[in-house]
Amino acid sequence: MNTTNDNDDPRLRSLLREHVMADARATPDFRAAVWRRIDARREAMASWPAWLRAHVFGVAACTAACVAVAVMSAGILASNQSKREREALIQRYITSIDPIQGETGHYHR
Repeated sequence: MNTTNDNDDPRLRSLLREHVMADARATPDFRAAVWRRIDARREAMASWPAWLRAHVFGVAACTAACVAVAVMSAGILASNQSKREREALIQRYITSIDPIQGETGHYHR
């Protein structure tokens, strides 16, 4: 295992000095340009239509989820209602055939 520190290698340092040039100068109006872009984005998002255009996929996904939940809930409610109505019809039929069975509320399928 090599435990030498590459930062202390004089050959590496000289190669880096010769071949790597860093230019850290920023353009004079860099900061102003950044703030102009930020302000432009804030102004663009200020209206509802702009917000909807920017978030159309999220709004569509939420809408689809709400519709799916509503359809499933309606299906469950309809199923439960039909079960209750079926049970009531069976009970009425049994009562019409055998009034004593109807009074106890028990029937056998």
